[in-house]
Amino acid sequence: MILVSLAALVGISGGYAHGLGASERPATTVAELAETVAASSAMSSSRWRPSAFGSPVLPNRDAAVRWDDGSDTVGVTVTAYPSPYAAAWAFVSGDPAGDAADGFESSPYSVAFDVDGPDQQSGWCVAERGGGCLFWMYQARFGQYLLLVDRFDPGTASEESEFAAYVGKFVRAMNTALSPH
Repeated sequence: MILVSLAALVGISGGYAHGLGASERPATTVAELAETVAASSAMSSSRWRPSAFGSPVLPNRDAAVRWDDGSDTVGVTVTAYPSPYAAAWAFVSGDPAGDAADGFESSPYSVAFDVDGPDQQSGWCVAERGGGCLFWMYQARFGQYLLLVDRFDPGTASEESEFAAYVGKFVRAMNTALSPH
């Protein structure tokens, strides 16, 4: 009985792992991917200004691009993993919203941003005020890559639909950048 249950568990988890392996995306560097996503998203407008110039690669080898409008900031971070399996594990075991919420009095709550393209996705309001959110986060997995989008404005709460529009831009840009050529 135990042997049959163990065999069933191995078969189910193996099928799940096989499905993750099928999601591998074309290889690229995180710097190229972040720069492509930034350029394709049309964020550099009269309102949004890039926060920094130069290489987007961070010391931990992630790549990040940020835009600001006064105290309001929007950011994108791209992380590459050796395989879709490793990225899927990082996606399910990490808690970016919980980590970010340490500096706030409110607890993050989940928000569904159902955008086509990612293999996995989650969204959160990290810090709520009134009818909106001061700090939004969204994470998506595209094969072996994770995309983290955040928006923080300490002075003004924004609506879910406004953040969803930014998420849509970045997800479309990731889909385009990672589509097989």
